[in-house]
Formats: sequence, C-alpha cells, structure tokens
Amino acid sequence: MKTLLSLFFYLLNSNLALALTLAPDTSVEHELDKISKHSTIVLTKLSPDKKTEVVLFESIKPREKEELPRQVLKITTPDKVWLMESGDSRNFTKIRFLNNQHLLYTEGGLTNNATLDIDLATRQIRYLGQGAFEILDGNFIKLYGQKHYFPAPEWGVFWVDMIVDTHGNVIEVLSPNSQYLGECIPLNLILDQENKYPKLKQSMEECVYVER
Repeated sequence: MKTLLSLFFYLLNSNLALALTLAPDTSVEHELDKISKHSTIVLTKLSPDKKTEVVLFESIKPREKEELPRQVLKITTPDKVWLMESGDSRNFTKIRFLNNQHLLYTEGGLTNNATLDIDLATRQIRYLGQGAFEILDGNFIKLYGQKHYFPAPEWGVFWVDMIVDTHGNVIEVLSPNSQYLGECIPLNLILDQENKYPKLKQSMEECVYVER
C-alpha cells in the first residue's frame, strides 16, 4: 500500500508523469522543426551498440521566475523516432543508458524527483522509485533518497537508499551516505508488507540506519 501511495502522489505531482509520444515520422519532424527554432541541445547520448541516440532539447524562450524550461527528449532507434515532453513542473535531470535495451532517466522539480526506466524494445515506461540513480554492475540500479514515513504513533519522515533491478524489484535496502543517520529501522517498517520481494537479499527483521 505504501508503494502504491508513493506512486499515486508521484504521478499526481508530475501531471501523470512524462508523456511518451509515439508518432509518424512526419509529425515528429514537424514538431522537431518547431522545437529547434526556440531551443538548444543540452545533451546527446548513444547506446553502447551505437544504434540508439537520445537528444535533449531545452527551450530558450523567456519564462517566469522559478518556471522550468520546456524540454523535449528525442529518442531515435533503428525503426522508430519518439518524442517525450517534460511536464509543467518537472524536468529531465539525468539520462543514461543502462544497456542497449534500457534507458534510465530521473525527472524532478523543485522539491522531489523520481527515476524511471524505458524498455526500448517494448516502449514501456516503468517507475522504479523516488530519487536519483546510479548504475551498478550487473544491470542493477541504486536509487538515492527513498522517502518513507514512520508508522503511528511516532510518525515523521526518513530516507533510505535502495538497489533495484529494471523491473523495480528491491534487491537491497541501504543506509544513506549521510552524517544525519538516526535509528536503525527494520525492513518490515520500511517495505510495504502487502508486496512480495522475491529478490531481496535481506530478511524483514534486519535493520538499516535511516536519515532523519
């Protein structure tokens, strides 16, 4: 339930996340032509096999104070061109290829962010969790800044880090690298007990020190 609530509030705050637009090449080129007249390229990356390219465009139009610039991510695979547009209050903040099939990105606003995975073969987007990411060996992903809440009667907020796979399966819960670590909290108070964790390396009774 906690995981579902986190995902619900994430989607709500991000205008139902970033929209993945699959369009005929003519529509894509027309849209890119409009974008290129009022934008600059801020990032270009190639997949390890050099067959997929991502280009991030950012608007240079004047904007209000604290208003985020419009961004459009162009994904070019051997057989498709995709456009992804940033939301009103969230932008792409980190984009990396995990491998030839998976593209990871963090998108966030002024107060929070989240990491998602695009399966380039199926064109599906999967929410992996809150926070930014780091790519580890073995196609695993470390997520920084997983926000959780103490149950009643203590309440309050705490943060942990997690290692997950491309399906969002939790592999390990970690203490953040922080000078503000608090008490050691058992995993059964961190992870949603209504979900199953078939790949978790730890027991639910094991505790990790959390950031307060």
